[in-house]
Amino acid sequence: MTYLPEKYHTFVSHPLRRVYIDTPSSPSSSPKSALENALKAAEARLASKEATEEQLLRRCEELTVVLDAHRQGEREANERIMDMEEEMEEIQSLLKKKDEKMKDLEEKNYFLTEAIKYHEKGNSMLKAENTQLSMRIHELDSKPKEAE
Repeated sequence: MTYLPEKYHTFVSHPLRRVYIDTPSSPSSSPKSALENALKAAEARLASKEATEEQLLRRCEELTVVLDAHRQGEREANERIMDMEEEMEEIQSLLKKKDEKMKDLEEKNYFLTEAIKYHEKGNSMLKAENTQLSMRIHELDSKPKEAE
């Protein structure tokens, strides 16, 4: 205000402030009743908003409970998954050991089969040789009888 010329001070700041209340054009309603109606409408809106806020708070609390239950279920499911993964690793380890043992047994079976074939071949050769020797012995046994 110090920079504004004094002749304009009355327009900017006046010791008495004026309040202008708009009056309706109809003479039957008074300004007081209009303000009371506006106040009642504002209070009704406020009550409605408070009721909505209460409903939203209750819904939020319900969802929080549901969320906590869901998180607990998720936690339990994750623990179960971890247990099942550990069990799966153990089973895979056992299967690997069984596969290795099976491979060893298959190799032993192969070598034993080959050994049996070799022995059977040798056995058949010995039988043939034994038959020849038996025949030779029989021939030799029969010759001295003839010589006598």
